[in-house]
Amino acid sequence: MFQSLPAFLLRSARSSLSYIRFAPHSSSHLAPVMTSNPKLEAFRQLLVDNNLNAYALPSTDAHQSEYLPDHEFRVRFISGFSGSNGFAVITADKALLWTDGRYFAQAEKEFEPGWTLMKEAVPEAISPEDWLGKNLNSGDTVGVDTRLFSYFRGKKFSSTLKSYGLNVTTQERHGRVINLVDDIWTTKPVPEIKTVTTLSLEECGKSTADKLADLRKTLVSKKCGSILLMGLDEIAWLLNIRGFDIPYNPLVYAVLLVTLENEYLFIDQAKLDEEARKHLNLQNIMPYDVAADFLRSYNQNHVKNSPKVFIPDSTNYVLGDLISDEFVFKGASPVLIAKSIKNEVELAGIRDASIRDSAAIIRFLVWLRKELANGTHVTELDAAAKMDAIRAEFDKFVSPSFTTIAAADEHSAFPHYHPTEAEGHQQVRPDSVFLLDSGGHYRDGTTDVTRTVCFAAQPDPYFKKLFTFVTRAHIDNAATIFPDGVNGGRLDVTARQFLWSQGYDFSHGVGHGVGHFLNVHEGPIGIGYRTYSPEAGLHPGQVITIEPGYYEVGKFGIRFENCYEIVKVESTASGATNFLAFESLTWVPIQTDLLELQYLEQKHIDWINQYHATCIAKVQPFLVEHDLTEELAYLDELTVKLTL
Repeated sequence: MFQSLPAFLLRSARSSLSYIRFAPHSSSHLAPVMTSNPKLEAFRQLLVDNNLNAYALPSTDAHQSEYLPDHEFRVRFISGFSGSNGFAVITADKALLWTDGRYFAQAEKEFEPGWTLMKEAVPEAISPEDWLGKNLNSGDTVGVDTRLFSYFRGKKFSSTLKSYGLNVTTQERHGRVINLVDDIWTTKPVPEIKTVTTLSLEECGKSTADKLADLRKTLVSKKCGSILLMGLDEIAWLLNIRGFDIPYNPLVYAVLLVTLENEYLFIDQAKLDEEARKHLNLQNIMPYDVAADFLRSYNQNHVKNSPKVFIPDSTNYVLGDLISDEFVFKGASPVLIAKSIKNEVELAGIRDASIRDSAAIIRFLVWLRKELANGTHVTELDAAAKMDAIRAEFDKFVSPSFTTIAAADEHSAFPHYHPTEAEGHQQVRPDSVFLLDSGGHYRDGTTDVTRTVCFAAQPDPYFKKLFTFVTRAHIDNAATIFPDGVNGGRLDVTARQFLWSQGYDFSHGVGHGVGHFLNVHEGPIGIGYRTYSPEAGLHPGQVITIEPGYYEVGKFGIRFENCYEIVKVESTASGATNFLAFESLTWVPIQTDLLELQYLEQKHIDWINQYHATCIAKVQPFLVEHDLTEELAYLDELTVKLTL
């Protein structure tokens, strides 16, 4: 991210933002346009008061987190949009929000008055910086909160605006960067302080000491003497701790500087009890708020006489810019990459957690079908609460891994819809298309599963056809064999090829990485076309989802999602030994009475039959052990062998 104006001017010789200056008061963009939205009116007055022509606001926190606690969710407060990917720009007469295809329909529905959707990853797309460059006048000034840009994104953003003749500034109060949204957010929530929990060696499979030793070997190989870590999941994994600062993400706000000799952890001391301190066994634990001051001193007193400092992509501009450019080594965090490849203890835990989780989903589906058959009035909120309650009964459960998506009929056409008090009272009827996307954090693993069901006596033929298409897309992707190290983006087309051949598509990626009792969306791997990361090669031991879908706004949505472990292929026709495959971790049967078999080939039928046979082998013993007789009957019913 950027940093505050006084600091930039002091370091103008080396800062890419040395051109920052205030715009003249005479700009035609300064006069605010009155709208029916009091928030925008108040914010536009702040633009005038601060001599700004625009304000750029990414939806993230100082650690580039995808999901946010309520007190960091500024984009939601100012715009109404609650999706996990957003970038807002506010000028005197425009309020624009950029997001991806998962959220197009949702954004339009959630926007408060005065907001306009800007679509990402479509042919006509324009980036926020290019829009600003083309719509502001040369010499105009754009305000930013420098904490909300990564170090490298911030440099690129500022460089682009500079090429258009624009200035960039940030606001500071009492020596600290501020966000202008906070000045009008009078009801901003106060975060709750919760202590971290620790993982034993039996739970995580590798000690912090061993992980740090591996990290230091990487630093030496890169000719670096230290690394600045701000990715919260990276810090949690490296230190074998989990926190509760962000809903549905077992993370704690912290900064970690690792040198070849020491570790310096910056964290709110109230979050560490005696057990956590003993577990960490670190000599240098300091308050979270002093990280910037420490790094400034570190740069002045240590960096100039030492090897370079590794600055990963997740470092924000404020802290990254404290290290002189000539001493910065830029790159993807080696912790991010190491974390994505699970060790045998982690994999065993994820496999066990997935069996319990699959049983929980089966139990929910049995409950839902029974309630609907009995004429019970079930709402989306009821369904989501029931799914969460069932999971909570299972061993080692900690929390849902994200807000449960329980969507009926037209609501299911919003890929990331979740029921709220305002809309969640929609009834789930026996003939509804019902989409359930849910997951759990267990102490031994994290899950993410989606099933679309319909218990109508005669489901709509068009829906059944598309249900079959999505099932086929999932199978085509899940059955793919590919070389070790191939970038996941190259596999995206295997899930879309048949849909494309029929004139259909979906606007989100095919899959994402999954953590071990960590973020349900874990980098750097994924299967998708929107972004490319050189570090996103697929390797044995990684966990990833496959989740193609289809959505018709106003009608229904379909998605079929499993978690998969990436494994080595035992043998190939060529004899090559470097090929990989997907091995399912999720064991929830497919509702086969919704399939139109004429749209499937024998290989798809064989895949379904094998999958269902393994569902029985994996989940049946658990159901028997826990005397879940109705669930056993449901499992038997749905896993009857198919024939063409």
